[in-house]
Amino acid sequence: DPLQPDYVTNDQFEKEMKWIATYCNVLPLTEALALLKKGELPSKATAVTFDDGYADNFTDALPILQKYSLAATFFVATEYLKEPPKWDLLIESIRYTQNKSVVLNNVSHPLSKMQNKVDFCQYAIAYLKSLTDDQLSIQLAGIVKELGEVSVEGLMMDENMLKQLSRSDGMDIGAHGVKHQILTKISLDQADVEITESKRGLEAIIQCDVIAQAYPNGVYPDDFNDKHIEAVKRSGYSY
Repeated sequence: DPLQPDYVTNDQFEKEMKWIATYCNVLPLTEALALLKKGELPSKATAVTFDDGYADNFTDALPILQKYSLAATFFVATEYLKEPPKWDLLIESIRYTQNKSVVLNNVSHPLSKMQNKVDFCQYAIAYLKSLTDDQLSIQLAGIVKELGEVSVEGLMMDENMLKQLSRSDGMDIGAHGVKHQILTKISLDQADVEITESKRGLEAIIQCDVIAQAYPNGVYPDDFNDKHIEAVKRSGYSY
């Protein structure tokens, strides 16, 4: 996908999984962290994780993981089970727009060629991520409306896929927020909701404890800080 060049293909993913199955000591993340705390982590220890809850985690990645008997943890944002990420709405609107240009941050960006769209996509995501959450939502919605909204139905896992995934041997489910909000860009009260409600929502669906939390975007201290770490501990997560 030219607009998302760092996404791997199925063939690339299978080659990587075959390689780590051959040369690494692949462990479930919970087991790896327990061993790490005890100072007993084996050499070449590796854990496989996924973020967000895309449907291809279930349809494409799971069979490959099972083929090589690999464990993995899937960190899922609960709202994404109902509607796709706003970033994907942006990317698809850029891909299919007939507009020849668009203005963002007082700069006009050409869109007539695919390379123009690639450049604008990278610029837009970097710029929007620098905004507060409210500003981001307003500006992103405005860009999508101007370019023309495109359907991305079927992009994310639904509850049935998530249940099947959680029942598959070696597969664990972790929380990744409700709306995938970057915690430092919202109030502490809102962050508490993201942290606690994502755990409760997932547990209600898969009917088992959710003990893992992955911070959206995941850069400390830009995206989460010590107050968020304490909130995660209070909410009953193990890591």
